[in-house]
Amino acid sequence: MSEVMTPNRSRIVTRHELALVPTPAGTPTFRPVPHIELVEALSERLQERGATIGRESLAVSANGMQVFGTLDLENGIEIPGLGRALGFHAANDKSLAIQIVAGARVMVCDNLSLSGSAIVLKRRHTRSLSLRAEINLALDRFETGRRMFETSILVLQERAIKDDEAKVAIFDLTYSGVIGQSLFDEVSRGYFQAEKLGFEDCAPRTAWGLQNACTRAVKALSPASQYRTTYALGKYFGLGSQN
Repeated sequence: MSEVMTPNRSRIVTRHELALVPTPAGTPTFRPVPHIELVEALSERLQERGATIGRESLAVSANGMQVFGTLDLENGIEIPGLGRALGFHAANDKSLAIQIVAGARVMVCDNLSLSGSAIVLKRRHTRSLSLRAEINLALDRFETGRRMFETSILVLQERAIKDDEAKVAIFDLTYSGVIGQSLFDEVSRGYFQAEKLGFEDCAPRTAWGLQNACTRAVKALSPASQYRTTYALGKYFGLGSQN
């Protein structure tokens, strides 16, 4: 944890490193939650429900106040080539509530898709916070909304789009700030040159192919930016919403 970082940067950490991140003192109305406590409580509740965590990715902000992560579950989505995942973030500086969202891992390219609608937990750090109880409720919502999330993916896979529509969408994604300008060219190449580049997940001329081109490009960002942008993409494409 000794690496020098600018305030807006974040870095990937192990659980051991995460456990060393100091937690600030609380107040009468605010209860900071150690980052490691959140990760371990979430892992324990998943395992109690029979879920197996195949992989985890954890990151903290430069000042150690924010944590971002994903847990990939081996119990997969009932759609070929996809695995279930949970994304989460939290902050001990009052800038973020604890939030957990549904997600999916695209196996062929290892890119992550997060729902912009299936928020299974959004809870402020109040003194009355019972983390384990809140996580249990969140996982109940995760299971209840599983079918809706999977259906929204199928809708994207079946929604054919013309090249002109894809060009407009990429411009709109950039202009509206969902993706940064630095990703414009990479998203465009990933989608329109998918066959040449061997990006089979981006090759279908569908909304899902375009979404995959975006999430492929996002992997070049810092961990915190990856989380925020992937979440925003899920909202833009309607992942987890009723169709």
